[in-house]
Amino acid sequence: QDKVSLPMTWHRPIGRFEAAGPNEEEIALEDASGRYRKLVVADGRIVGAILLGFSKEVAAVRTAITRGFDVTHQLTHLRAGNWDVLAGMSGEMPLAPAVPA
Repeated sequence: QDKVSLPMTWHRPIGRFEAAGPNEEEIALEDASGRYRKLVVADGRIVGAILLGFSKEVAAVRTAITRGFDVTHQLTHLRAGNWDVLAGMSGEMPLAPAVPA
C-alpha cells in the first residue's frame, strides 16, 4: 500500500529525525493503518520526532522536546507505543502544535 496516498495529517519533523551517535536511540512505530511515528532520544531526552497520522500527540511531543524533559523513566512506555506518558509530563501547560507551512 502506498503510504503517500493515505489521507492523514503529516507534520514536519520536529528537531532531528535521525539518531547521530551511540547514546541515541530511534523509537519508530507503525500501526496497521499505516500511521507512523518516530522519536529520536539522546541522553534520555527527546531531540526529534516524525509524526504521520498522530495529530493528537504533536503538542505533547513538541513540549517534551522544547522543554528538554528527561524521559529516561518513560522509555519502556514509549517503546511499547504508550506515548500518552508525554502528555502527562507537560501537565497543564503543553505547547501548541506548530501550524504546518
